[in-house]
Parts: sequence; structure tokens; C-alpha cells
Amino acid sequence: MKPMKVRLREELQKIQSMKGRIRWEYIWGYYKFHIIGTIIGIFIFGSLLNDLVINPPPRSILTVAWLADFEWDERLHALGDALDAAVVENPNREKVFIPTFYLTDGADPQNDVAQIQRFQALLAARELDIIIGRIEDNDEFEFTGLGMAPSWVMTDLRPVLAEAGLTVDEDVLRFYYDDETGLPFAFAMSLEGSVLFADAGIPTAGRYLGVTVNTENYAHVVAAIRALWIGHE
Repeated sequence: MKPMKVRLREELQKIQSMKGRIRWEYIWGYYKFHIIGTIIGIFIFGSLLNDLVINPPPRSILTVAWLADFEWDERLHALGDALDAAVVENPNREKVFIPTFYLTDGADPQNDVAQIQRFQALLAARELDIIIGRIEDNDEFEFTGLGMAPSWVMTDLRPVLAEAGLTVDEDVLRFYYDDETGLPFAFAMSLEGSVLFADAGIPTAGRYLGVTVNTENYAHVVAAIRALWIGHE
């Protein structure tokens, strides 16, 4: 059997000896799958190069999980834009994301299970920084209920508020008492009085904010909370 190098040289000479249409028909007939594969490979490589190097999509600099019942998309987009202006330093590469998690209270069990699993997966992956929702008055004081975000996955808001330069009355905070120490733990804060919520036209009655204990964007959380009540420059 001839070496590959020899066979390639002979094939090239054969193609070069052909003329016009015969040459292209021969190339397409014998090499069309190679040509198609090469084109697909170039397209995939170009797409990856664009997404990873040339024009990567914005990365999440802060993720605010919305559990507080239905809200109009345009209002949440307005809130996201306001938080972007307050938190994001590089708009082309960074963005505040507000994923929504809507439960149907059993009307659509498959949806409810999917939403809970999606939320818990993101929480376990440390992808969620702030949670906005309603509070269920049960033993764990859950955001929205069904184990979506119990108080023990939240951080105490009092030092966060102090770092954000905010002084609030304790009646806007929601507490539970630690079983071991007996000390109060401020796991949530009423959103009433939020400047950015008012600007976006989002009702605040019965809606609360909490910060996940495993947030990896603490400095951005502080900046966002300050902006929520003070606004942004």
C-alpha cells in the first residue's frame, strides 16, 4: 500500500489535470462530506471564538431571584436597568440578572416542581445573591414557601445595612430567633420605601428582600441594597 504522502500527491496531480466543470464535479463527488464537515467546523469554531473571546455575553455580576409573585416584565427590566446603573462597571461585560420563579400553588404541579428544583440548584451552586419574595410564617420563615428559601440560607441583614450606610427601624426587618443562642436574626427586610422600586412602578406591599449566606458578590450586594433605598448617582 502506498504511503499517505504519495497518495495525496497523486490525487492532487489528478485533480490538477482535470479541467473546469469536470474538476469541480469530481471534487464534490468524492469530497463533499469533507467540505461540509470543514464548513461546519469553521462555523462552530467561529461561534465559540466570538462567544468566548471576541464578543462574550455579559456575565452575571449580581443575581436577584424574584420569588414575590407575578410582576410585569417591563417593570422588572426597569429595576434591572436601575441596578445595572448602580452596580455594573463594565456594561459590555457585566449585568445584573433577575430570574423569576413563579409557583402556581398546586394548579400546575409540574411547573411548581420544576421551579423549585431550578431555584434550589442555583442556590446550591452559589449563583443567587439576593432574594426578593413574600414570607411564609412557618417554622423556617420561608420566602414563598415549599422550602424555596428558608431563613437559615440567608445572612443577617444588620451588618449588610450598616456597610451600605443605611439606618432602618427594626419594624421593617423580619426576625427569627436562633435556637442555640436565642439571639434575633434579621433574615429579611420590607421593601416599602425603596427608591428604585418606586421608580420602576413595582408595588412593595408584602414583599421582602434577603441576602443569601453564600453570596460570592458581597460588595455588589452592598452597592445594590444602598441603591435600592438611596437611588444611584
